[in-house]
Amino acid sequence: MRFTPLAVLFASAMIALPAAAFDNTDLNQLRSQKRCIGCDLSNANLRDESLSGADLRWSNLRGANLERAELSGANLTGANLTNAALLRTNMERATLQGVIFHGVDLTATRLSNSDLRWSDMTHLDINRDLSRMDVSGAQLEGARFKDRYRCSDRSQPGRCAPERR
Repeated sequence: MRFTPLAVLFASAMIALPAAAFDNTDLNQLRSQKRCIGCDLSNANLRDESLSGADLRWSNLRGANLERAELSGANLTGANLTNAALLRTNMERATLQGVIFHGVDLTATRLSNSDLRWSDMTHLDINRDLSRMDVSGAQLEGARFKDRYRCSDRSQPGRCAPERR
C-alpha cells in the first residue's frame, strides 16, 4: 500500500485535532455576567460553580461538568445538556423548557419547582428514574421519556402515560 505525502499530512492533522471544546470568551462572559445566551460551553468544567439565576438559553452544554453546580432559578430554555454531568446539581425553580437531557443521569439532581415542559428525557425510565429525582412541584407537561411516555398534566408525574399513535 502506498501513501502520498498529502494523505499522510491530512491523516496526521485529523489525529491531532482536539475534541470540540467550549469557547473561552463564552465561559468568561458566563462567569462575569451570569448571562450567556446561545453560548458554546461544551465540555466546560463548571463543577461547583455558583450560577443561580444565570441565563443560559439555547446554550450548548454538551458534555459539560456541572456536578454540584448551583443553577437554582437559572434559565436553560432550549439548552443542550447531552452527556452533561449533573450529579448533585441544584436546578430548583429553573426554567428547563425544551432542554435536551440525552445520556444524563439525573439521580440526586434537585429539580423541585422547575419548569421541565417539553424537555427531552427520552433515555429516562419514568417508572424508575423519576422516583429517584426530586420533581415535587415541577411542571412536566409534554416532557418525553423512554418507552414513549409523555406527561399530560403539568405537575403530576403520575399522569404520564405512553403516547398513542
